[in-house]
Amino acid sequence: MRSQCVSNQHVLRRWGSSPAGTSPTRSAIGHAPQDGGPRAVLIRDVMSREYLTVKRGQSLRDAVEAMLKEGQESVIITNEGEPDGLITRRSALIAAYKTDEPLSKVPVSGFASGFPTSVKPDATVLFAIGQLINADEEVLPVVEDLELVGVVTRENLLDEYTNLRNEAFDTIERRKEWEEQ
Repeated sequence: MRSQCVSNQHVLRRWGSSPAGTSPTRSAIGHAPQDGGPRAVLIRDVMSREYLTVKRGQSLRDAVEAMLKEGQESVIITNEGEPDGLITRRSALIAAYKTDEPLSKVPVSGFASGFPTSVKPDATVLFAIGQLINADEEVLPVVEDLELVGVVTRENLLDEYTNLRNEAFDTIERRKEWEEQ
């Protein structure tokens, strides 16, 4: 299910739906299943189903304006409604520097080359961290059955990794306390 909030130059898209203010499996993240085995945290648990879009014919200024207004790290470029590329704040800054042109004269179509690196919703957080590091990116598109279903940022992944690490240390401490009794 797709819903969108339309603004002047960009669209905030929301894929899938969950009750207002909730995330589908957020409460279970990092906790072991009832059988006591470890549980891998999946991208679907931490990805954002909301992402900004700009049309292929718009300028880099439009993309930067959208990111700044919405406080997002990236914008998805669309071509006839279909995802066609990704612009991050970093790539926008590099393009501005390299072209030495006003942002309003730099077309976003130059960024529309597909997604060189993406991740599936059922990939683990640790796998996605490796993908981000290898690609030297800040944002990964989340793709399922050739359809863009969300994005995950370096910040999302590092926050979740920190939570997992803290939970692991807490578990070790509880185990030590239990063994001492």
